[in-house]
Amino acid sequence: MRCIESGLGGNDNTATLGRVDFEDILQTFCVHGNRFAALRPAQAIRTEHDRPGSFATVIRLEGQVKITREWLQQAIETYQSSDDVFCGTFLGGVIFTRTWGSDNVEILPGAVRLLQSRGTLWTKILRVGSGGNVPLPGPYLASGGDLFETVRLYDDTHNAFLCAIVLRAPYPAKKVCVGGDYIQTIKIAAPSGLRGLPTQKKPLAGLRVAVKDIFQIRGIRTSLCNRSYYELYPPATETAECIELLTQMGANIVGTTKLASFAATEEPLECVDFGAPWNPRADGYQSPAGSSSGSGAVIASYSWLDIAIGSDSKRSPSCFEAHRLNCVLQPVALHDGPAIGMAAMQCGHHMAYFPSMAIYQASGDSMFQPFLGGISENARLLPTNGMERSLLGTLK
Repeated sequence: MRCIESGLGGNDNTATLGRVDFEDILQTFCVHGNRFAALRPAQAIRTEHDRPGSFATVIRLEGQVKITREWLQQAIETYQSSDDVFCGTFLGGVIFTRTWGSDNVEILPGAVRLLQSRGTLWTKILRVGSGGNVPLPGPYLASGGDLFETVRLYDDTHNAFLCAIVLRAPYPAKKVCVGGDYIQTIKIAAPSGLRGLPTQKKPLAGLRVAVKDIFQIRGIRTSLCNRSYYELYPPATETAECIELLTQMGANIVGTTKLASFAATEEPLECVDFGAPWNPRADGYQSPAGSSSGSGAVIASYSWLDIAIGSDSKRSPSCFEAHRLNCVLQPVALHDGPAIGMAAMQCGHHMAYFPSMAIYQASGDSMFQPFLGGISENARLLPTNGMERSLLGTLK
């Protein structure tokens, strides 16, 4: 097992920075029966490892200059227990990132033997300076000297998504066009939760979010679940302010969800342009309700999804699909953003015809408990009626 130490950023030219198109899928592959994709990043990081198709994992050092077996084992176990993208196969190569400094980092013999027992063929210690492009922790594919972000591909088995996307600010979102294993399904690209841990500035870091297809996302066509509308208008040039706020707080937008056409009421037999999503409850043939039927279905169906966004006045999807956690955001502070709202009905940049924007989250103990943990403990709560609360404090 060979180890290389190099620098990234500052005046050190041992690592170079190249530009590639982040939206392109380099390749898809299968590990232990699960499907993955390697995405081209916005800026490529040179790893000096040119073996084709080598799996790699980035582990961030917390100031230590000696890597012990105990510390490394704990780091690997944390990765395995907290992330559904990472698995032991990605330990084929290990890249340790460290802050800029003159001290050499040493991988102690016990840590070396641990990596060898896990199948690691090479390691790299990467010094990170202020001018460098820092590889975030998590699994990657190393190919041609570059690191490619690895995402896990999940089937939309309940046909609740309209479009799978990859959104990496400040670039426009791009569609992920990969067919599902199940008949007439698409794959959703789920990023690793290891790439971002919640902070005060990014409390939603690592969370995967699906968005009802009435909110504009730059680079993606908005459909309102209506074929004519979708074909008439080009991709959005701006992202709705409410969705932009979520991305600024670290949320990963993974796709847009179905709804009743033009956000009106539709039962499954009335969904002509795009078929209704399947309700995971009971025998699967129950109505998903609406208009936020897709957002309700995805959060009730998929354990790998954290949050779904819908516009909601009566919260019927949450009742039909029996969500355990639900809060409602009144869009008081969002009226200046390009949220599409009922744009097709000439409502401009306002959401006046949508009394609230609903956030559905998959985990929790009781229905309609406000979602606070991922946003802010200091958010101001205002009662609206017996079941709803408005979360306004952090969105102003």
